[in-house]
Amino acid sequence: MTVNEVLSGLSTQNGLTMTGIAHKIGLTKATDSLKRMVADLVSEGKVIENTGGKFVTYTKPSRSAKNEEVATIQKNDKVVEQIDKPKSSVPELPEVSSRVMDGYKLEKLSEKGLSKLKISLPNGKSIKMNDTDTLLVINNEPKYVVKSALDIVSAIRNYTTENNLTNYTVDDIMQNKKIGTENDIQIKDNHLVFLSIKKVNKAA
Repeated sequence: MTVNEVLSGLSTQNGLTMTGIAHKIGLTKATDSLKRMVADLVSEGKVIENTGGKFVTYTKPSRSAKNEEVATIQKNDKVVEQIDKPKSSVPELPEVSSRVMDGYKLEKLSEKGLSKLKISLPNGKSIKMNDTDTLLVINNEPKYVVKSALDIVSAIRNYTTENNLTNYTVDDIMQNKKIGTENDIQIKDNHLVFLSIKKVNKAA
């Protein structure tokens, strides 16, 4: 698997998902190394990440887009900050992330000079919280407003106690990994953490 193979499988119009890219280059699924390579290409501006649809897709920048990108670097013979360079908003995340995020909308507010956040929920309701807070969603249900990874650990204990779960597994859906300790938890800038908590047999 090479950079040239990945780029040759992409077009400037029809976007491919990470799995689609994998199939193009002969892989059965998107591997971690492929995800890292695509994320690097996105950060270098060689691949465009499209997050507006139901799934995250990837395309190559068109020739005109490249010309416009170069033109933004120089203006009135002065170097200006390049703001149109494609940026990876959720690098190395599984395609399930876009489906998980569907229905949640983050809006920044200012109330009495204080920064606030408003998160619209899939059920039509909304939650207001401080811009230092994070909404913890467990098993597709918004449950707690937390500030730190330690708060999330406490919330997990509270949730499992309320639901009489003695033996269980915890998965971070966005990061696609198991949660065992506080160190496994990552709080991102989108102020949302999605966990899946499932009961398991003690023998397992």
